[in-house]
Amino acid sequence: MEASHTVSAAGAGFGDPDSNRLVEAAAVGTVTDYLEARGYDITDVGSKNLGWDLTCVGNDGDIRRVEVKGVSGVTPTVLLTANEYRSAREADGWELAVVTMALEPPCLALYAATDAVAAATPMVYRVTL
Repeated sequence: MEASHTVSAAGAGFGDPDSNRLVEAAAVGTVTDYLEARGYDITDVGSKNLGWDLTCVGNDGDIRRVEVKGVSGVTPTVLLTANEYRSAREADGWELAVVTMALEPPCLALYAATDAVAAATPMVYRVTL
């Protein structure tokens, strides 16, 4: 049976869970390859709920805290969790890596925390009654 994948121009986590996992894994692989080729040691910390996915340490001691977002389409529209947004505002060395066309020949763009925060707009609010 052939697998089907939800692909839209925007991407942004609106596909089915299996497609989203494939896109995210491809994006993390793309960013890891890019940074390793530039001399960074990469530690995947995505499961630790720190507000970023990869801690990257350069040969010179430079530390980058990279939140990776992948989309299957061409538009770099992504969702940040409240924790990721907080980390963008507070964590030194935080940056956003967006991989578009993640399942094709990918396109990687890196954004400074200040640019990500400036471009963010609230989308969901929690209401506890």
